[in-house]
Amino acid sequence: PLIEPMIQPPMYWAMALAPDGKRAAGLAWNGAMNVVVVLDLATHKRHIVTNDKLARFDIRKESEQPAQVWWVNDDMIAVNFRDKPAQVLDLDGKELMDLDRRVVFHGRENGKLSDWLLVARSYRTLDAPVRVNVRTGERRKVRLDAPGDIVDWTADDRGMIRMVETISSIGWTPNARLTHWYRTDESAPWQMLYEHGLDEADWIGELVPVGDGPVLILAHNGRDKQALWRYDPIKRTFGDVVASDEVDDIISLR
Repeated sequence: PLIEPMIQPPMYWAMALAPDGKRAAGLAWNGAMNVVVVLDLATHKRHIVTNDKLARFDIRKESEQPAQVWWVNDDMIAVNFRDKPAQVLDLDGKELMDLDRRVVFHGRENGKLSDWLLVARSYRTLDAPVRVNVRTGERRKVRLDAPGDIVDWTADDRGMIRMVETISSIGWTPNARLTHWYRTDESAPWQMLYEHGLDEADWIGELVPVGDGPVLILAHNGRDKQALWRYDPIKRTFGDVVASDEVDDIISLR
């Protein structure tokens, strides 16, 4: 009796709360494929948004399975799929917009979700990033021009890309170097913060505030365990420790 619950797949996962807090959207397994569901948090009533008419698993439909859900506003969601472009849908599943890429970030303006989605062909490398207005369809290219091949990046709360991590042209070889860059806004030049080899301790940008101010970095900075630090990107100096543990590394805030 104890084993069966342990091997059952979860009912819902990758859940995201609607802006008004009244509903949650996420993924569920219907026995043949993943589907997007919206749950009313007051009544617990479930509503299936994406097509769930597939009677049994079909490998040919694998690319069409939803993989991630973003709330656009209280009445619209954006859905990333396994291997096809993301779509903006209403809560009845009607397609409102084909985004041509994957949603990688949704920023905020004046405390509310922005009308602009940051989309790209790849989340990690930010290949061909574009901002798309979900109300008008307007598209704006994102000035990236990072000095190297991107392997990680950090945006501020507005969705402006402010820190990137690049790898040297040698690629993922023992002699490769990782470099961390910062800019005050997307029109400013990149400034190098730190460089290290693949065999050296990690140095990871985690959070960038809107405007000036210290960023949050995961690093050892002389400690045995990796901790979360405030870091001044202009002076390139560490501030105080925000979070740490004597036994384990802190590996991510995400």
